Amino acid sequence: MGRYLDRIIDRFRSQEAKGINKYGQVLEQNHGDIQYRLEHLAQELSDGLMYVEWIKENYQQMIAGEDLKQALAELERKDDVSEL
Repeated sequence: MGRYLDRIIDRFRSQEAKGINKYGQVLEQNHGDIQYRLEHLAQELSDGLMYVEWIKENYQQMIAGEDLKQALAELERKDDVSEL
């Protein structure tokens, strides 16, 4: 497989394990109603939009003068990306 697909599969496996640790079951075993599932999806999408806005706001600053590798390393130290 290609490296992108490998990363995506790893992310799915990680998220599944995280869900099992947090909820004690895989998503398929969750019997929440549609409203519960839609609310959870809305929360996840809202988090994603917050990241998009942060990146949009900071991207020009990063490429304008900072070393991009340094900026990304700093982001990884500040934000635990695995919490997404």
